[in-house]
Amino acid sequence: MLRIKRHKIHSAIAFVYVFFNALLLPFGLLYMHLLSPLFYGYLFIKKRGWVVFPLLLILLPFDIIHLVNGVDLSSFLVSNALAISTFIVISTFAYGMRHFLNMHAIFKQVAMLNLALTIIAIIVLFTDWKESMWYLEKFTNNVSDFPRLKMLTYEASYYSLILAPVVIFHLLKVLLRQHKTNAIGLLVVVVVPLLLSFSVGALASIAFAFLTLFLMHWQKVFYNRGFFSFVMVSVAIVGLVALIALILFPQNAVLIRLENIIGGTDSSMLSRTKYAFITAGQVARERSIWFGAGLGQIKMLVPEIAEKYYGYKGDVGIVRIPNAIGETLATFGIVGLAIRIGLIWFLYHWCKVRDNYFQTILFVFIFIYQFTGSFLVNMVEYVCWLFAFIRVFPEFDVPITINSKSP
Repeated sequence: MLRIKRHKIHSAIAFVYVFFNALLLPFGLLYMHLLSPLFYGYLFIKKRGWVVFPLLLILLPFDIIHLVNGVDLSSFLVSNALAISTFIVISTFAYGMRHFLNMHAIFKQVAMLNLALTIIAIIVLFTDWKESMWYLEKFTNNVSDFPRLKMLTYEASYYSLILAPVVIFHLLKVLLRQHKTNAIGLLVVVVVPLLLSFSVGALASIAFAFLTLFLMHWQKVFYNRGFFSFVMVSVAIVGLVALIALILFPQNAVLIRLENIIGGTDSSMLSRTKYAFITAGQVARERSIWFGAGLGQIKMLVPEIAEKYYGYKGDVGIVRIPNAIGETLATFGIVGLAIRIGLIWFLYHWCKVRDNYFQTILFVFIFIYQFTGSFLVNMVEYVCWLFAFIRVFPEFDVPITINSKSP
């Protein structure tokens, strides 16, 4: 009975996290942040209250330097509180993953509820309320108001990042022939909503992650007839669909964006990569290239930079660097960026990520994604890192899946 009650609580938290976390809240604030005091109380009861001290040990020296260099105190304090609450939530999730969370059941429930909401979203698309579930901002150069599924989140790319672990899990189930249901139906349930987000960054990162896994273990999978046939059929289908789309709809938005990306003119991709790094470097140099400008200071310094470097004195609108690596550089400088990359490298080896297919794919996926999107205190990104570093699905362990029938 206790186990059933506990699972219901975990499922409810998972549903809030995936589908309703940002509903009606200002950008950057989530319901999980508001619940962080309760999460910390839970950790304290479990004698895990100390988990916040490693973060404070790293954060405190930077905060002192930033205070000495000068900060907007209000934004600085709010951003520090947001960073600490994010860390508490992630620490709670990590504890649950290691000890008792039934991620198989939660992933299945999330996939089914996501499908139901996707059907509702498609109906809503043809109503006056379509902006509640669809992202209608500029898609690429010369293409605006193109609907992209964002469900009840901030934007389409954020939604796709939330969904990525669930999609990768089910794709692996199909590729390793561990699924108990119809493979095509399973793929439709989990892949179609992701495709409707039209998040090129997430889709490309997932594809590259699977390609990396294939190259790392090519001797185990290349000669597996079932796996090879699946890949060849998938490639053929995607190629055929792309060819038909090109012939019938030569000016469709997706192809236009792909052309812009290949040509290096896609405004979204440029803002998330090239311009994000340029802005990050400029922000850091305003205070300290080595230690950065501090938490919450980007929105304060960018208007100054716009006037200083470009002579622009107008309203710059909502200011953020849509790139986790870039924001790390702007906030914590070269030293902070080195610590981030060093921790990732250490955890990759310490957690033996390479020994598990699922962890390997999640690691490659989120490692690439952080260079093309996300932001510094993005809870969803850190959940992806958790899946990369914690052995949640041992059935994907490389030694276990090496046999005559599995790659």
